[in-house]
Amino acid sequence: MKPFQSEGQLAWVDLKTPRIDTTKAFYGDLFGWRFKEELLPGKVMTKMYSSESEWGSLTSLNSPVIPKGAKPHTSLYFNVERNHIQPFCFAKKLHMKTA
Repeated sequence: MKPFQSEGQLAWVDLKTPRIDTTKAFYGDLFGWRFKEELLPGKVMTKMYSSESEWGSLTSLNSPVIPKGAKPHTSLYFNVERNHIQPFCFAKKLHMKTA
């Protein structure tokens, strides 16, 4: 099985940063990561690549989808079995506002 596809393994990383160019230079030099920008509704997503695998993204803290005043942070996403998703979605409805 390919990396990032097994249950319980890291599936995606999103680094939120105020300085995309500085972050790209730092991680590119440190780990040899490559980056590619993609236009999405309301934001530009900078995808991260290691070897041939796309596995994460950089998001600007200045993006309209990020709450004002947010600090730099990382969001980690893990693969789970499909039957674990339903309880999570129910819990989200109970505890979070929906539009």
